[in-house]
Amino acid sequence: KQWYQRRVRELETGQIDLLLKLGGSNTDLFLQTILLNLTGQGELSEKVKHLLQNMNLAFCSERNEELYLRVIDTISNLSQISKTDLRFVLKMTSDTARLVTSRREIRKTKTTLVRDMEKDRVLIIRCKTLN
Repeated sequence: KQWYQRRVRELETGQIDLLLKLGGSNTDLFLQTILLNLTGQGELSEKVKHLLQNMNLAFCSERNEELYLRVIDTISNLSQISKTDLRFVLKMTSDTARLVTSRREIRKTKTTLVRDMEKDRVLIIRCKTLN
C-alpha cells in the first residue's frame, strides 16, 4: 500500500483534497484507504471524516457496493465512536442511499425515453413506406 493510504491521519485536509482530485474516480482506492485507517482504531478520526465528506459516496456505492458496505460496517463497529459520529454516519449513509435511488430513477427515465423515441422513429418510417 502507498504511504498516504496508511497515514491519512497525518495529512492536512488540503493534501487529502488533492489526493481526491488526483485519484478521480478510483473509488476502490479511497474506500480501501479508509479501511486501512480504521484498522485498530476505536473512533472515527477527523481526517477520515473529511475524506468521507468529500468523496462521492454514491458513486463509490454504485461502483463497489460490497467494499462500500464493508467501510460502513467497520465504522459502525468502532468501539469508541461518539454519538455525533454515529449521527454523521447515519446521515451520510441515508443521503448516499437517496442519491443512488435517484440516479437509478433518472436512468430508468432516460431508458424509457430512448425506447419511446425509437418507437416513434419506426412509426415514421412505416408511415413513409405506406405512402
